Amino acid sequence: MEDRARLWRKRTGSATAIYCGFFIFGNLLHFFRFQKILERFHRNSSKAANEDVAERIFLIAEGRIHVRCHRQDDHITTSTWDFLKPANLGEKGAHVVLSPETCVSYQVEPLEKFTKQLYVYETLVHLQQGEQCAQEAVRRAEAELLEILYRRAQEEAEPQLIISIFDTERNRSSQEQRTMQQRAAQQEQERRAELCRDYLAPYLAPVGDPEKLTRLQAQQVKDDCLRDLKNRLVQQANLIQARFEKETQELQKKQQWYHQNQPSMTREDEEAYLEFCSEAMFQIQILETRLNRHKRLAPQKFQALEDRLNKDPRLNEQLLPP
Repeated sequence: MEDRARLWRKRTGSATAIYCGFFIFGNLLHFFRFQKILERFHRNSSKAANEDVAERIFLIAEGRIHVRCHRQDDHITTSTWDFLKPANLGEKGAHVVLSPETCVSYQVEPLEKFTKQLYVYETLVHLQQGEQCAQEAVRRAEAELLEILYRRAQEEAEPQLIISIFDTERNRSSQEQRTMQQRAAQQEQERRAELCRDYLAPYLAPVGDPEKLTRLQAQQVKDDCLRDLKNRLVQQANLIQARFEKETQELQKKQQWYHQNQPSMTREDEEAYLEFCSEAMFQIQILETRLNRHKRLAPQKFQALEDRLNKDPRLNEQLLPP
């Protein structure tokens, strides 16, 4: 069964619609050579109604153009124009002859410029350009529809099931990717756990990581391990001590500045000074607490590592060869 329909395309700007006929037979789309293109425009309040186009009809087969303007609020009729396009209109260097049949109009409010042949010629050229733009828009719509129908025919010929990414049972690619991610995460976790378990790994590497150490190698590993811990504890203590001394010196300088400039200070300056002193004392108290805690725990950490090294079977001198 053959169905007839119309193609409607919304446009940006003032024009609202373009119409073109086509036939649909089965799954095939057959465009015929369009005879007429209709354009409608919204009201442009910046123009007079007598000069604001409301509708343009391009009668392509007849070579005619019909233009209707908007209606003024206090009028009951609208201005209309009927143009007959000359055969050589638009040709470069051609002599265009405008006859009385070229333009027939009805003017609600006639103006002198409407009767001049220059105005009629310029209007005809402008309308011809609009007709070409309208035809191009229709052809683009035609190509878009053909592309849609072609893709639809492909989908109907070779249907493919779209599996949701949340369907983990049937989404094989997602399942494989998730399995690879889980395997990589497990390997990374095992590697980290192995490094955490073997605390001597950085110290066994320089001696070749042998399966069994000699007494000299075991003593070297033990000394290196204890020395690194001692250096790290000393560095931490020095860092905290340096920050403590810096904060103390800045507070002392601020206090000295305050005593020198107290007579000429304003209330805002004194409030800023008190706020600075309060923040500095808070920082100094925190650093002092951290420094005392570090000094208290450092010997305990060193002793705990030494005991762990002595109990490690890989470093037990009684079980190692000379």
